[in-house]
Amino acid sequence: MTARRVTLSGPMTRGNVLSARREILDAICDSHEPKIVVDCSAVDEVDGAFIHLLLGARRGAAAMGKIVALASPASGALRRALEGGGFLAPDRNEDDFGFWTCGRT
Repeated sequence: MTARRVTLSGPMTRGNVLSARREILDAICDSHEPKIVVDCSAVDEVDGAFIHLLLGARRGAAAMGKIVALASPASGALRRALEGGGFLAPDRNEDDFGFWTCGRT
């Protein structure tokens, strides 16, 4: 399956997440590719706004018959924000957990 890649870097927080939103939504809406891969490896600061952006993009893409996936399991700032927000807790949503970990436990 071919994929459109979106590479993000720098801080992804409430104050500056709109550019990432635009990039991801453009990839979902304008691409003929069935899969959008988001590379967050160079993201160095994350808050809940970015986490919710990714979850919303994933669900919106699914409604269009597309897939949004991370390029690699959440690490660094993204992983810390997920852990701090309880997204990786033992009682987490299994489907979302698989998204954040790329299916790894």
